[in-house]
Amino acid sequence: MSLDAILGSHVRAITKSIFHQTIIIKISVLLLELLIGIVTILNIFATYTFTQKRPRQIACGWYLLISSFLGRFTMITLMFKIIFLVHFKQGNITCSLTEFQIQWLPTSFEWLHARVSIERALAVLQQARYSNQASLCRVKWIVSSLFLAMAIICSPELIFRRILVGRQDQRTWCVFTFSVTKKYRTTILYGISNLLLFIMPLTIDFITSIIIIIGTLRLKENTTIRIEPKYNRIAPQLNTHGVKNFNAQQNKNNKFIVLRNRLRPIKRQLIKYKHILIAPTLLGVFSMSRVVMVFTFVCTKLDQSSFFALFAYLIGFFPSTAILFTFVLSSREYRQAYFM
Repeated sequence: MSLDAILGSHVRAITKSIFHQTIIIKISVLLLELLIGIVTILNIFATYTFTQKRPRQIACGWYLLISSFLGRFTMITLMFKIIFLVHFKQGNITCSLTEFQIQWLPTSFEWLHARVSIERALAVLQQARYSNQASLCRVKWIVSSLFLAMAIICSPELIFRRILVGRQDQRTWCVFTFSVTKKYRTTILYGISNLLLFIMPLTIDFITSIIIIIGTLRLKENTTIRIEPKYNRIAPQLNTHGVKNFNAQQNKNNKFIVLRNRLRPIKRQLIKYKHILIAPTLLGVFSMSRVVMVFTFVCTKLDQSSFFALFAYLIGFFPSTAILFTFVLSSREYRQAYFM
């Protein structure tokens, strides 16, 4: 799914002015400009937070700082894509490079968030054995390896994206091309790799969130001193039947107390680590919505339902807007750094 397939047929090639374009192009450009402006402003606030000294004392702060820059670079690339689509004719280099960056940057963005979740889970599992200094030393190697791996996976955009010129209207189309003999196999492999790129970071986020909550609960259970409750002495005047009823009632009360005491720390942990659950939940909603929408439009002409297809396309960029809400405003430590 690309902007060329969604809006290309609605672009009037005879004019370069946005005011002389079709109503679909005008509305789409307005929506894209609003999205770019909002994401840029939110990412500037997020970048300001993670440039403070305190958040950068841990590896997660560095990952989130880099991801905030990636969010802005993604919007810059999208802006250039719109400009070339509406105002200029694209060449093969412009076509392949912009589509590569539009896929590579958001994918790296999501995998950096998955790395944040992994780092938090390691801190809980290793506890005293966790070395913050060692994790800081690993940041540059992990980020470089992640960028390289995502670039290799997204490299088909550089290889197979080409400009095709329509025979009737002489329009230029930036399309994904395959050789006839390898079309089916290449399409399947490329589709599976794209699906895994969306689902795997989401799965990592949810699994590590569960590990963090369970790990902190076990740590508290191991360090908490259990005090046995003192019960009142049973009066000797009670008969046997009265003693049995009293013991049965006391057992029910004890089970309720035990259950309540077990649920209470779980509730406290959920409240304390709500920011860890908010991030994968929001990212999961955006990612799964995009996957569903992509599969919905896979067998239809995108230009016949341009607004719905454009909405499905823009969903992929929503995680870039969420970093301020999912990581900064939902975390007490990052909020303090933001308002310092």
